[in-house]
Amino acid sequence: MAKQGESGRRRLFMFMFINAMVLLSLVWYLLEMNVSPTTQVVSGSRIRARPIPHQAEKTNTKNKTGETHREKEAEPKPANRTDNMNKSDTFEPFVHRLSSSQAFLSHSQNGANELAVSEVNHTNEGRRSESQWPKALIQRFLRTNVNETAAVELRKKIAAKITQCGALAIYRDHVPPGSIVMEDSAEKALKRNQTDCVTMKDSCSLVGNSGILLESECGSVIDAADFVIRNNLPSLDRKYEKDVGTVTDAMTVNLSLIRGLIICLVLKSPKKKLTKAQCENLLKKIEFFRGGQVLWFLKRNRAQFKEMKSLLSVLKVTHKLDFRFAYSPVMPIEPASKLAGVYMPSSGFAAFAAATQFCRSINLFGFYPFNTAPGNRTVPSHYYDVSLKGFSRVHKMPKEFQLLLDWNKEGSIKIINDCRHQ
Repeated sequence: MAKQGESGRRRLFMFMFINAMVLLSLVWYLLEMNVSPTTQVVSGSRIRARPIPHQAEKTNTKNKTGETHREKEAEPKPANRTDNMNKSDTFEPFVHRLSSSQAFLSHSQNGANELAVSEVNHTNEGRRSESQWPKALIQRFLRTNVNETAAVELRKKIAAKITQCGALAIYRDHVPPGSIVMEDSAEKALKRNQTDCVTMKDSCSLVGNSGILLESECGSVIDAADFVIRNNLPSLDRKYEKDVGTVTDAMTVNLSLIRGLIICLVLKSPKKKLTKAQCENLLKKIEFFRGGQVLWFLKRNRAQFKEMKSLLSVLKVTHKLDFRFAYSPVMPIEPASKLAGVYMPSSGFAAFAAATQFCRSINLFGFYPFNTAPGNRTVPSHYYDVSLKGFSRVHKMPKEFQLLLDWNKEGSIKIINDCRHQ
């Protein structure tokens, strides 16, 4: 009996010993592999923790920075960021960096405007300074940043009032300024045979002049679009290049600027005179047109049509400026007015209404009609003028901005006023 008891104790001891060794081996294995939802394993060794995509393939997985790790390879090579790019991986850090600080307008109970910032927290892995992003990547972002279905629906809605050829007609180079005729419909402009209809663009940067762009580092993002539209001859001095860029394909010019140029350059005895300093300032602004850009007469005035043709001749012949003159056969003011429910829309909003007809993807920069930003930061009305002049009372810019925010939320357009690391 004693021998049988001793034998039983030995078997029990061996059983417990074996179980303990198995348990220790399992614990050691788990610690060695560091198994967790945020870890990938390559060839038996751990790499830096990073989120694993929900639809990772067994033999070829990508993380959110676009780097590819293949199993059964001792030293995986980083994938080319511009090859086989998917919006869900390569673009994700870039998209979040541009959109994670969008300001959304809300109304408090007492009617005051409050700004709420929706921020998205992301890891720093894969991020780099804005200037280091490849241009091809930024271009692809600008082209795919909007919801295509929503953008098409918005285009169709506005097309009931203005079409692609009615939005922007560009005079051919051989048409002398004195011979141009402005028609009031796309059909008449086509029959006149002096202009070409603007071609469809994959992406457009529509740039407002708000001081919200200061320190935004959006310059190279703006410039990467297929078509860059600016408004009312803002300063493009090199000191603003990092924030607002320098590329311009079309520049809208409002009636106030046109009147001023006509007074300074055309009329010998104008009823309203400008000072010498004011004229010099206008001439300095108009010197911008030396690279074949489109001078877009957005709000035409038939009463000034004769003086307008004389002005174009002076600018081209006397001042040797190089530009292509363009106008809107169907003035965007009417569709913009009905769209926003305002009597007199701003130049920026009118340009936006027109741009919906020839831009598949519209990204708006510098559209911000307030002098205070999140964090109680003071924002000048114009990035090139630090004074707080306020905004025009003629236009209802906050109402326009609210409408733009609604479209931004549904994805038909994108508002980008900050391109820095968050």
